Amino acid sequence: MAKHTGTLPHNPLIPSPLFPLLLFFFLTGCQQDAPLNNNIPQEPYYTNTQDFFNQNYVEDQSFTLTAETGGTITGKKGTKINFPANAFQDYLGNQTSGQINITIKEIFKKNDMILSNKPSMSDGQPIITAGEIYVKVVAGDVELRLAPATYFYMILPADSLVTTMKVFYGSGDSLNNINWHTDTLLHTGTVSVKNLPYPSYELTSFNLSWISCARYYVQPQTADVSITLANDTTFTGAQVYLVLKDNSVMQLKTVSGFSFSATGVPVGPLNLVGLTIHNHLLYFAASHFTLQTGYTGSITLTPTTTVAFKSYLYQVN
Repeated sequence: MAKHTGTLPHNPLIPSPLFPLLLFFFLTGCQQDAPLNNNIPQEPYYTNTQDFFNQNYVEDQSFTLTAETGGTITGKKGTKINFPANAFQDYLGNQTSGQINITIKEIFKKNDMILSNKPSMSDGQPIITAGEIYVKVVAGDVELRLAPATYFYMILPADSLVTTMKVFYGSGDSLNNINWHTDTLLHTGTVSVKNLPYPSYELTSFNLSWISCARYYVQPQTADVSITLANDTTFTGAQVYLVLKDNSVMQLKTVSGFSFSATGVPVGPLNLVGLTIHNHLLYFAASHFTLQTGYTGSITLTPTTTVAFKSYLYQVN
């Protein structure tokens, strides 16, 4: 099967990543005597790529309940979680009582999947998600788990409903990369479709931590993508993503420090996003192209600002 090769074309609709920096230098050079505008955001100081994710992760949301009674919490983006009474124990098997503190994170859009480094992939293949939710429960400084055979309910708002959704659980590695899987040791959660009072998915889960309502990507034709980083050898820690047309983001596997690949990529329109931190500054590359029979090409990461990068990601949602 033939492959297209070369450098990925820059989308003329996407501003150059150098534009925010050039504009900044132009304005500051022409207005040296102007009063300081404190509303201009300061560019964060990043130590490395992981620090970028840490600083731009979706926010933690905190709640308090009583273990003996349980209750319902509602996230800022509409996630509702109902915990039954006496649902928790510590990892020694002791039943929990009194105040419990709950932390959740909500990821519904592709931009937050990239900013939080939580792509929607299962064993290297893309899945389409209706939402990725993180749930952690502690009593004091002791992390808790659900008691045996205990589950909780989660309701995720949805723009449209599909009956083939499943409960996926996320497991991370030492580099904070995530893999989504459906199998668990004891139980498998369920998903039901609700139309009233608004379109939503209702999940049951026997596990805490990362939970996704998702389905496998069914695509009759796929192709492979290989990308090489054209920057010099001082650029390290780069991450490269493919933003698919559905609510799905693939993370390319790092073959070496400057080579990235993905297999089983659905053909069709794609947005490619690469990023790294170099000398404490954010560098990125972005391009839109249509994958047909496979692609081998290169990208060059150029400096940008966090605000400009987030603006671009918002456009590809």
